[in-house]
Amino acid sequence: MADRHVLQIERLLPMGAIAGIFWRLWAQSRAGTSGVLAPGWITHLFKAITLYLGGCGAIAWLRTRLSPLTPPPRLKVIDGPRIAASPENVGNWRDVGGLPVEGDGRRVVRLGEIFRSGDLSEMDTNPAVQTATASRRAIATVIDLRTLVETKGASDKCPGALKVAIRIGAASLDPTAQKYQGLSSGYIKPFIFNPGYLFDTVQFEKLPALVTIMLMTEPGYCDDAVKRFFVKCADKRSRPVVVHCREGKDRTGALVALLQLALGVPEHEVIRDFVLSNTLNKRKTEMRRLGVAFLWLVGGSWRSFATHGDHVTTAITVQVSTITTALHAVKDRHGGFTDEYWQAMGVSAEVLAALRADLITSPV
Repeated sequence: MADRHVLQIERLLPMGAIAGIFWRLWAQSRAGTSGVLAPGWITHLFKAITLYLGGCGAIAWLRTRLSPLTPPPRLKVIDGPRIAASPENVGNWRDVGGLPVEGDGRRVVRLGEIFRSGDLSEMDTNPAVQTATASRRAIATVIDLRTLVETKGASDKCPGALKVAIRIGAASLDPTAQKYQGLSSGYIKPFIFNPGYLFDTVQFEKLPALVTIMLMTEPGYCDDAVKRFFVKCADKRSRPVVVHCREGKDRTGALVALLQLALGVPEHEVIRDFVLSNTLNKRKTEMRRLGVAFLWLVGGSWRSFATHGDHVTTAITVQVSTITTALHAVKDRHGGFTDEYWQAMGVSAEVLAALRADLITSPV
């Protein structure tokens, strides 16, 4: 019901603005003055345009209210230490540790060893900030999961850290979609002005979820990305490690979820941590949804405003269904996260043993 009301207002607003301009010109013509050169005509035109744009913004905001995000989980007490040291200008930052491990209920994943985040292109380069971020230890390794397109003009700012690139993209799923992955600023134009192609033909909104599922279920995906990630995390000399993609939610979320499962974190905690990105990215997500809806209105993409709003939400958030689908697929194929599964994914027993020995501890 509310959607229909918004769409009615959406259609009436530009018509009303245009009608108001012509009415003003007609009134001035009846008064015997020239329409275009009449005194105050520019002022009235400016007012009409301002009203139109303001109305577009209001409707775009209302549209985001009517298409709510997947309810983000609330932060728990155990999340406090995990996000307390988030550096300036880095989104979706948190410690991978701090979560409980199945068993006696007293062991947890060690804090201060592995972190996850969005891209580090605007990170504060002050060494003191970076040291405090990693529990008084300087960040040793940055694992960048972005494609070359995404890193153009947005290189990581973390001086002194070893940069490791594990390129994970959507090219293997749809080569056409590769250049649109991450909605980088260089490719925002077709997203705004030709959304029908991206959402109806390429089905862009499904790509992040598909990449997540492929990472967690397909052996050897993206040149053994899982194997390389686990080997790097298992190396003591590489830690503290920061792993990130563009937003730190899909590709990063998949690899971190696998690491947590390998360490014995309960599935319900892994799922909660996966969708915690919606909470930490909430302000950025709402601003993007609002911006896209506004640009669609101003650009006259009425159909996109009416039908693609939910697709934008799906593309820029993570869904519980994504990770549960991956978990079910692993259980169906391998009976769960068994030795057979890890061997198929290229993760050796030695690497798993090293990770569990170093990263599982009893809380102080």
